Amino acid sequence: MSTPCLNKSLPPSAGGPALTIRILIADDHDIVCAGLERMIADQNDMEICGVASSGAEAAEKALELQPDIALLDMNMSGMNGLECTRKIRKEIPDCEVALFTGLETDELMRQAFACGAKSFILKTDARDHLLEALRALARHKPYFTSKVSKVIFSQIMRRRTQEAATPQGRLTVHEIDIVRRLALGDSNRELAEKLGVNLRTAEGHRAAVMRKMDFESLAALVRYAVRNGLIEI
Repeated sequence: MSTPCLNKSLPPSAGGPALTIRILIADDHDIVCAGLERMIADQNDMEICGVASSGAEAAEKALELQPDIALLDMNMSGMNGLECTRKIRKEIPDCEVALFTGLETDELMRQAFACGAKSFILKTDARDHLLEALRALARHKPYFTSKVSKVIFSQIMRRRTQEAATPQGRLTVHEIDIVRRLALGDSNRELAEKLGVNLRTAEGHRAAVMRKMDFESLAALVRYAVRNGLIEI
């Protein structure tokens, strides 16, 4: 299934001629593609440069047509939307991806953004959000509906809570640097020189970190640094 690019002549803007946003659509339901085509065709700043009915076809057409945005259905035969997103973002970094789906789960949203998509639009939200999302992506800016924003916010808060619960999460960037230097074998004098402080201050920093992390010995500090990837052995 394919469609020719719609060549539109846009009025020039104050900064020069306006650019048309070129969009590739991929969905294995003809009726969905037709609805998207009608919606986008009515916009003076957008054009459809290709339509695909599978993930593999979408990835192939993206390479051929170099669209500004790929609007992909999440569930397509063969290569699904997530796999297609990953492939397009790897091979065409300038092409932004919006995933368009009828499924609403927190895990799918997390996977979508992990694969490189910058927008996740539910099909029930298309009328209110799709065009605005496409314009945001054309400027390489992410677009989140309120539903997706809630998921992202809860994910961030969960990660922060987990980090705060771990020993490394309690260390500041400065303290992590001290742990790393001590684990690499720096003496108090060497630590003082690298931190730009006097010897007594360096000794105080070392004692504070040992006390804060409840390290009983330098060996315990080294084991912690290795286990948490602060140094390599």
